[in-house]
Amino acid sequence: MGLLEIGKDILFIIASFFIGAIPFCYILGKVVGKKSLKEIGDKNPGGWNLIFNVSKIWGFIGIILDMAKGYLVYSLVLMFAYKSSAEILGTNHSQAMAVLLSCVAVAGHNYTPFLKWNGGKGLATWGGFIIAASWITLPVAGIGIVAGILFARNMIWGVTLGIVSSAVFLWL
Repeated sequence: MGLLEIGKDILFIIASFFIGAIPFCYILGKVVGKKSLKEIGDKNPGGWNLIFNVSKIWGFIGIILDMAKGYLVYSLVLMFAYKSSAEILGTNHSQAMAVLLSCVAVAGHNYTPFLKWNGGKGLATWGGFIIAASWITLPVAGIGIVAGILFARNMIWGVTLGIVSSAVFLWL
């Protein structure tokens, strides 16, 4: 791997992070509702706070925009950015880079520099990535989330189980 390809990888990592870091729900809350999501509700600048404290319609639009970040990063990287390296190294390299850069987009959503490194929970961006990778994984993730909530009675464990179950499903 040459210096030019390493530079390309670093550029794509940075671009994926900043695509993920765009705080669509926070922006919609400010523009449409004239409210700062960091000061109302659960103080999370994500879609659920937008739904419950500004508008259901704008909340769903914000969630769709957040999902688009994960979907687009995965799809664009897989389709365009690593097409030449996929031919050289095989499709596993381009698939691995698409997954890695989707995770970077989720990290950008969670730790956005535009909101002093405090972003959303990343579920919508992760959901967009899952839809792009394999839409059939969504029911598996949903079952994992519900099972985690029912058994552990905790949303964090539910989301964790959903992520792990979808990762295992995709791996298989």
